[in-house]
Amino acid sequence: MREEHDLRAALRDADWPTLLGRLANHAERRLRWAGWITDRKTAAHAMTPHELVNHAVDRCLQGKRRWYKDAGYPSLESFLCWVIRSLLSTEIKADARDRADFADDGIVEGRSDEPSPEDAVADGERTEVMAAIVACADGDSDLEDFYMAVLGGHVRREDIAEKLGWTVERASAARIKLQRRLLAHHPELFGTSKKVRTP
Repeated sequence: MREEHDLRAALRDADWPTLLGRLANHAERRLRWAGWITDRKTAAHAMTPHELVNHAVDRCLQGKRRWYKDAGYPSLESFLCWVIRSLLSTEIKADARDRADFADDGIVEGRSDEPSPEDAVADGERTEVMAAIVACADGDSDLEDFYMAVLGGHVRREDIAEKLGWTVERASAARIKLQRRLLAHHPELFGTSKKVRTP
């Protein structure tokens, strides 16, 4: 039987002045990684880092998240960071009204408030593509950094390498690795019948 942490007690006794700042920094990194915050704009539908942290804590207080001792999250902070990642992933996948457009230059740009039926179909497909990229990069620091660089507008491998302090070969390896993961895990989106649409 799995042993559960006393999550309410841990939340009650936490050093919140310190923990909130650390969680907000983590949430901001995840929101940037997901493309909901970039250096140029914030997506209209996106939450702020503090809203994401509050959402995570609320879910825990409501008993909708359980913290098991054998789940690989030894501290309250590591557990709450996992909750933040999980909630953000769910929000991205569930946001059927997402209007983000992953443009050719890798910048997330808003679309018209009144899209045509063709735009709505294209937006739905782009949302699926974005969610797939986020899922395939999650947990791999090179892929996450690569994706963040692309979201920041760096598309050429030379530019990505310079931005990240990598060699060009490392940037190419990250691109190939991400493409292979997308093909393996999402063939319906990135299979041979479709153009591989990675950043």
